[in-house]
Parts: sequence; structure tokens; C-alpha cells
Amino acid sequence: MPFTHSLERIKLFNNNDLENYYNNNVFGVDLRKAALSVYYVYSIYENSRKYGDMGLQFALIETGEIAENIQLTAAASGILACDIGGFNKTVSEELLNIDGLSNQVIHLTLLSK
Repeated sequence: MPFTHSLERIKLFNNNDLENYYNNNVFGVDLRKAALSVYYVYSIYENSRKYGDMGLQFALIETGEIAENIQLTAAASGILACDIGGFNKTVSEELLNIDGLSNQVIHLTLLSK
């Protein structure tokens, strides 16, 4: 929530949702060990309305900058952080109740102690 500098809960997950997600999402990473997963979601209509054809480019640049700041803050705090590119996009979007068309998961950062 950029205007209030806060986070919004999207969905409460049940154990079946999480177990399916853990078994079918990230390749070679056990998500059960992650304390926090940060998903970066691109909203094509919101972004392109403001920036036109440059919207996707700006979204990817800003995603990289946010991920970098999370990495720097984590390192300074003694927290492990890892950016993940090899995740199952469809399973992630289904779990987060994102349509995969107008809103898409474009990156993932995992944090753990």
C-alpha cells in the first residue's frame, strides 16, 4: 500500500493450500524454512495507465531496486535473504489469488534467520 507505507493481507491460507504450494512451487528450495516470502506483483493496467509502454520496464527496474534494498537491510540485520527466479508462477498466483493476466508475480525474495 504505497500511499500508507503499509502492507495489506491478501488471503489467509489453510494447511492444504500451503502444503500444495510447498510441494509444487520453488525448484530445489524448501519454502517451509523461509520465515518470510516477498512476492513482487506487476499490475499492467495501473502501471501502463501512468507510464504507457514504459510501464513494464519501470516495474522491473523498481522490483530490482526493492529486492536490492531488502537484501541490504537483511545483510545488515543478520538475516538470510535469497532472490528466486525459478518458482512456479502459476501456483504462486493461484495461492495469492492473482489472475496472472492483469496482475502477475514477477519476482520472489525469501528471508530466513
